Amino acid sequence: VKLEKESQMDEITMSLPPHVLVFPSPVQYPITTMFDLAELLCLSGLDITFLLIPYTKSLLFDHVNIESRLNPYPLIPPIQYSHLNPRPSIRLHTISDGLPSNHPQSNATYQLLESMETFTKPVFKDLLTSGRLVSDEVGQVSCIISDGYMSFVYDVTKEIHVPVISALSSSPSSLWLLSNLPNPTDDGSNADSIIRRVPSMNGILTSEDLASMCQSCDWTDPTIKHLRKQIRELSRAHGLILNTFKALDGPILSQVRSICPNLYPIGPIHTHLAVRQEAELLIPLLNYSPEENKNCITWLDSQQPKSILYVNIENKVQLEWVQTRELWHGLVNSGKRFLWVRQTESITKEGRVPPKILKGTKERGYIVESASNVQVLAHKAIGGFLTRGQWDSIIQGFVEGVPTICCPSSLDQHVNSKFVSKSWKIALDEEWRWERNIIEKMIRDVMGSKRELIDNANKMKNSGRKSVKKDMDQKTLPPHVLIFPLPLQGPVNSMFKLAELLCLSGLHVTFLVTDHIHTRLLKYSNIQSRFDAYPGFRLETISDGLPDDHPRSGDRLMEMFDSLKVKTKILFKELLTSARLNSDSRRPVTCIIADGIMGYTCDVANDVGLPIIYVRTISACCLWVFFCLPKLIESGELPFAVDDDLDKPIKSIPGMEGFFRRRDLPIESRFLWVIRPDSITSDPTEIPLELSKGTEERGYIVGWAPQEEVLAHRAVGGFLTHSGWNSTLESVIEGVPMICWPYFLDQQVNSRFVGEVWKLGLDMKDTCDRVIVKKTVRELMEDRKDEFRKSADEMAKFAKQCLMEGGSSYGNLERLVKDIKAITRT
Repeated sequence: VKLEKESQMDEITMSLPPHVLVFPSPVQYPITTMFDLAELLCLSGLDITFLLIPYTKSLLFDHVNIESRLNPYPLIPPIQYSHLNPRPSIRLHTISDGLPSNHPQSNATYQLLESMETFTKPVFKDLLTSGRLVSDEVGQVSCIISDGYMSFVYDVTKEIHVPVISALSSSPSSLWLLSNLPNPTDDGSNADSIIRRVPSMNGILTSEDLASMCQSCDWTDPTIKHLRKQIRELSRAHGLILNTFKALDGPILSQVRSICPNLYPIGPIHTHLAVRQEAELLIPLLNYSPEENKNCITWLDSQQPKSILYVNIENKVQLEWVQTRELWHGLVNSGKRFLWVRQTESITKEGRVPPKILKGTKERGYIVESASNVQVLAHKAIGGFLTRGQWDSIIQGFVEGVPTICCPSSLDQHVNSKFVSKSWKIALDEEWRWERNIIEKMIRDVMGSKRELIDNANKMKNSGRKSVKKDMDQKTLPPHVLIFPLPLQGPVNSMFKLAELLCLSGLHVTFLVTDHIHTRLLKYSNIQSRFDAYPGFRLETISDGLPDDHPRSGDRLMEMFDSLKVKTKILFKELLTSARLNSDSRRPVTCIIADGIMGYTCDVANDVGLPIIYVRTISACCLWVFFCLPKLIESGELPFAVDDDLDKPIKSIPGMEGFFRRRDLPIESRFLWVIRPDSITSDPTEIPLELSKGTEERGYIVGWAPQEEVLAHRAVGGFLTHSGWNSTLESVIEGVPMICWPYFLDQQVNSRFVGEVWKLGLDMKDTCDRVIVKKTVRELMEDRKDEFRKSADEMAKFAKQCLMEGGSSYGNLERLVKDIKAITRT
């Protein structure tokens, strides 16, 4: 009974959704974005623990009706769930930041992060290892998503072996700029020189666009040192989530991959969430904000379309009374109607408000303590947006097509404001001063005088929504696998079979071949008709870097390998980062399957942030021999002299001690015989008369044959082969005994296994004598025919059983497809 209960518990545990812990930065706006991200992940079937410090928990509850926000998730159709497949959920959990409750945390972000580095770090480790986050319905934390500026998380998770994905709510452009700050030891650095050497930003930014703490070039400033450290540490993360999309930040994203190759640009996150909620929850979006937000929405409902300027200046930077006064005058004097989120704590030294201003506000304005940016900016009455330039606010504004005025203050706001005004041309920032006349003019410009801003804002709105829709559409598409075989006939043929299997399993496949191989395929096969049945299959070509007249023969393989490693590697990366492989009907490449002998493909895959699976088309036994070569050298069994005893057993290869000899090692032989005319090194017409006559009586010579069909024919009773692994397997599956005449690489090892281990034929290694060939053929086809046929039939039976449902190969293919789907970036 105990064992049965344990088995049931194991079954339930295995069926639990993955458990992700989301740990945001202790700042209001990253928290709201991270909460949107948590909801997105929950809608994708993941269990979420949302970890907060007490201060950020109070912020979240002040600005979000958290209970209402979480209510939709029990409405996920329950038919999908059971006790063996529980419903995913979001839970809140708190952790101490180490600061006293009366500490002014709203204006001490750096001190707060410092305290968390010292105090919260051990508490966080204890939380993860204590079991407090685990229950019958929630499994162990399997992944952590933390703010990218809290690097202490990496230290903790390294000790407990849990992967970390970082998330940043700041813009990719500000991240890239900060990553290019010079070392403190650099001499002669100034703000202008920094800007000039930042790739993709020269000509857009000026020294004034650096945050004030960077303009002085004081690299010993604690905040700068903290930022530099956090950006360096990003490379430790498994990936990086960014609140942007390719159409907006494509050039910058390609640069940011040098910091963290595996990027997840899934924005705009708030729009992405709204689209997912409508599509998957099948309920209308709820009003999640506090009562005051409902009142301002009611006020907006009574206003004319595009008539309201929305003013929301983030509360992390307090305004002096003189700034508040000038802004207020500018709002009222502009004659435009406005909604102003004016948080009391963001204003210091408030003075007397002139009656004229109060009267103008009563006539044309509405002031509230808090409001939902997302809901307000989406309202039809909003025609402009005045913001500090925080990235979350910027992206929320342009998704709704709202022209913007930026009044940047700190950190990434300067960079963001420059990009939205100069690069995307949807905002004003270059004229901003805390002077009522300038503010008045900018409000009038953004609310209608500058039509260009409105037109560009609408274009960005369409671009953002199109990106989310395309992403949503592509989520329903199968994973897209790129297969890149070694450009030789055998590996290409083998990988073609794998491509067909994956297509049959519902995956999209791009099969990448060199131009030379493509020409041969068109010449010797009807490749297109072979794959017409697979709409998810596509053939692509790439140069191998060799001249057209290069023979690409076996004796010059190293020239091809060198060219692939030097020239094709560059082209391969360009192909993966270009739009050439993309279309509306298929995802971008989500996984690479490449021949394991082409190690450079792994370098490229890591550079572009794609998972890679290696395929070796040689036999497992030969791969094991290659793997053991260092051990042979270490033991003194290699090298040996040419005139040494070649039949001496090799003792340092585990599992092969009893039968493997020196002559079976994968070294080059002295003779090559291939039927294809282009592979014969002498004149094929120089054939003795008696051979021609004998061939006419008993033989048939062709330039090419469909090997699988020939081996499957009932007339075939034996197969003389070089013992390439594909040919060996094709012979095994058809139960055809073999004569092995190996030439190079794995063929020596394969031939030994065929003859000595599996007893499927004869090993004719090192022989090019007509008498031996005659004797071997007679032995296979006559003298020992029944013996070899019996062994071949038994092995064929075992091979076919492996391919049936329940067989090992059948199950492993299912596991491969499952893994490809699991590692597909979503």
